[in-house]
Amino acid sequence: MKSHYRAVVIGGGVVGASVLYHLTRFGWSDVALIERAELTAGSTWHAAAGFHALNADPNVAALQDYTIKLYREIEAESGQDAGLHMTGGVNMASDPQRWEWLKSAWAVFQSVGIETARLVTPEEIKDICPIVDVSDVLGGLYDSNEGHLDPYGTTHAYAGAAKKRGADVILRNRVIELRQRADGGWDVVTEKGAIVAEHVVNAGGLWAKQVGLMAGRRWSTIISSPRTFRRSLPWTTSSALPSISTASPIFGRSAKACCSVSTSRTQTIGTWTVRPGTTASS
Repeated sequence: MKSHYRAVVIGGGVVGASVLYHLTRFGWSDVALIERAELTAGSTWHAAAGFHALNADPNVAALQDYTIKLYREIEAESGQDAGLHMTGGVNMASDPQRWEWLKSAWAVFQSVGIETARLVTPEEIKDICPIVDVSDVLGGLYDSNEGHLDPYGTTHAYAGAAKKRGADVILRNRVIELRQRADGGWDVVTEKGAIVAEHVVNAGGLWAKQVGLMAGRRWSTIISSPRTFRRSLPWTTSSALPSISTASPIFGRSAKACCSVSTSRTQTIGTWTVRPGTTASS
């Protein structure tokens, strides 16, 4: 740990590690990440880690598409396996409003350069995954550039690539105080000593509010606690699933508000409640 850095990132989750990597990618090598415990020790390690580019905001869709393409790069650069599974995914519509929205989303994809998506019929959806009930489905949006990954491995890939570009990753060292200096920089006081930083990035996750208070800033932190129903269906014991690959696509369905993800030898199905006036993709 040095006494001075151009930028210090507080928080060793996937967001903090990604910020650290991108600082180095754009030329800032005199940077450090400080984590109170281990990388992913907060909420990252148990994230579902599914990814898709579909979003109501075209700017966010473009950003998500960039990130998905980046995963292969950081794997190669760091030598760390991110557990990337490109299964593809289908967002289905069972009401006219949702179907119109998916068609407009496909048009937005084309406008921002996302060319991996296409509209599919109920019959095509059934061909992609025979266990899906398409009796009330009007159509869907299939994107081959969807899947899931290992959040632990991905975080370490970001951090490893950043370290190769000159960044420091400081673990088991809690930040206990932030003091702004007269020159606009910061004294970052940790359990193992103080650091002078020109810039501080708050990537504290669930603890972001507490980190903000150290800097005299009060931010609202929204914690979502969805009620999710999950069932694992073993491939080897269910006669209904004899021909389904363990790399089955991810499915999303807003009207019924559910998703399905295949991992190893199980199919995980999750459901949630969609608030009135919103969609599952917004």
